[in-house]
Amino acid sequence: MDIKVYLTDVDTSGGIQRYADLIDLVSDDRRERIERMIPQNGKVMCLFSELVMRCHLSRLTGIPGTDIRFAAGDHGKPYMIGSDIHFSVSHTGSIIAFAAADVPIGVDAELIADARERVAQRSFTENERRYIAASDDPSAAFFDVWTAKEAYVKMTGEGLSRSFGSFDVYGDIRPALRTVRVGGCSVSVCCEGLRDGGALSVIHETTDDIITTLRSD
Repeated sequence: MDIKVYLTDVDTSGGIQRYADLIDLVSDDRRERIERMIPQNGKVMCLFSELVMRCHLSRLTGIPGTDIRFAAGDHGKPYMIGSDIHFSVSHTGSIIAFAAADVPIGVDAELIADARERVAQRSFTENERRYIAASDDPSAAFFDVWTAKEAYVKMTGEGLSRSFGSFDVYGDIRPALRTVRVGGCSVSVCCEGLRDGGALSVIHETTDDIITTLRSD
């Protein structure tokens, strides 16, 4: 199974007022979260996190984005009511990542910064720490491991209820993982459908692409 991960670079300039006409497209819960947030950039990212989901799920199902309804699993993972499509979303900085499949899937994206040695010692296995130590770019390797772990627990639906130190992404899980570095980010996708040798491809989109799709519904 080949997987596509969509990366949307969100234009946060102008703050939430620039996108005020789009707020009615998201759920009541999302609107309340946006209202409670203080940073304008955070408000915009919160808005587009749901708009991106609605856009891609509309493309996949043919259902207008405004008609899509969401619910959450036991550990907060969102799902689309009335659909068997599995999806996952992540955001970092101004980037939102989205991936979907017909089996459980998890995606995580993180801006690459300095490696966090204390986090690695506490949350990574010895095998994962060896991977970082052997890398030509330990900081990027740290985030490769971190996003892989996030993607795995998103796929399983366990989220942060699962201790990161309790599993090794470079052991049995590795064939179900794909990690790429793009635009200063490490992006990982975990999906059992990748075990057959499927490839991961990255598609870049803009806020205008998302808005155009939603307004054409």
